[in-house]
Amino acid sequence: MLLGTFLFAIILANITAMVLSFDKKNAMKRDRAQEIQLFCNSRRLPPVLRRRLTHYFDAQWSLTSNLDQRDVFSRYRVPKALGKTLIHSVYGPVAETSTFLKSWMPGTIEEVLTWLQPVVCLQKEVLINGHDVNKTLYIMVAGSLQASSAVEAVGGGKSFKANGGNANVQPKSFKGGNRQSTWKQKLQVYMIEKTGACVGLANPFEPPQRLPFMVTSLKRSVMLTFARQDLLHLLDMCSPAQSESVCQALRTEHNMILESLKSRDTKVGKIGKEETMGGFRGKEDQGKDEPVERSTSLDMARLGQLEDDVATCVEQMSALYAQAKTIPRVVASLKRSLGDKVPAFEGAASSVHSSLSGESRLVDERDDANTDEVDELRRAVCDS
Repeated sequence: MLLGTFLFAIILANITAMVLSFDKKNAMKRDRAQEIQLFCNSRRLPPVLRRRLTHYFDAQWSLTSNLDQRDVFSRYRVPKALGKTLIHSVYGPVAETSTFLKSWMPGTIEEVLTWLQPVVCLQKEVLINGHDVNKTLYIMVAGSLQASSAVEAVGGGKSFKANGGNANVQPKSFKGGNRQSTWKQKLQVYMIEKTGACVGLANPFEPPQRLPFMVTSLKRSVMLTFARQDLLHLLDMCSPAQSESVCQALRTEHNMILESLKSRDTKVGKIGKEETMGGFRGKEDQGKDEPVERSTSLDMARLGQLEDDVATCVEQMSALYAQAKTIPRVVASLKRSLGDKVPAFEGAASSVHSSLSGESRLVDERDDANTDEVDELRRAVCDS
């Protein structure tokens, strides 16, 4: 009797353990979800924020399963060479396309990849709020981000709905304001869709600065993050030349966004640095872009003049063509009224028609030449 009871208890315990092991991953997710619900209840969050936090938790769990690669390698004592190989196989496509990651030496890129942390940003969520101090570098893996001027960034979190719901809603301070300037600033956007593109941290050696733009996710985006202190730790192990190369890659990515979003009035400070929407360049960098900017402005002025000339030529050609179309009707009406004097008039009319046709051909040739010159100037401006 006792032996049967003992065997039955052992079998029941093994069956229970086996069933629990089948659903271990979901059990871990339910435990974490209960922690999220407990946090929301303890902080008395409104329903809108509860849903947003739950959606973010589900997306982040589906991406990482709450596993950190460095913790896994340390817990299971994965050899360093094997760990670097595994990391390179996971993040290799990003490392091959990212300018920032390609600036590292081949011997250190695997070590750099081990410090990356994957994150997800849901659709219409704000990744970087305008004028916030940013200490993180984001590297695009998949998705679509949009950098726009920090028009909607207002202190105190008033730039969203009552519960922080929507990043695309204007704050109350802009209602009835200068709608034209706000509309122009909203048109100044920079799309971040290329795999390996960077946004956020501009120079790890400088104190964290407020960014003059905000970054919003247009659709579900997956990124790799680099904390500033981790980046400084890796740069300390590199040579000064390599550190400068890495910082130059970050500055290039950052300046591309600033150049796309900057307004026409660029301010020059008195301390030897050019200030462009929060981006700073030292004395050694000043003057390098001035010839390009001057030539670009001249090309744009010449392009505008040529476009005006082309429009004038098109109008003249249209007017001449309309006048030439009326000649046959005039000749027909004069035939009926003049009778025997028509041959002499037909010769004069034909000469007038031929002269108008010749002028129309000259206008066409001039239009073609101006169009070719406009296309060449467009390509020159785009290249510059």
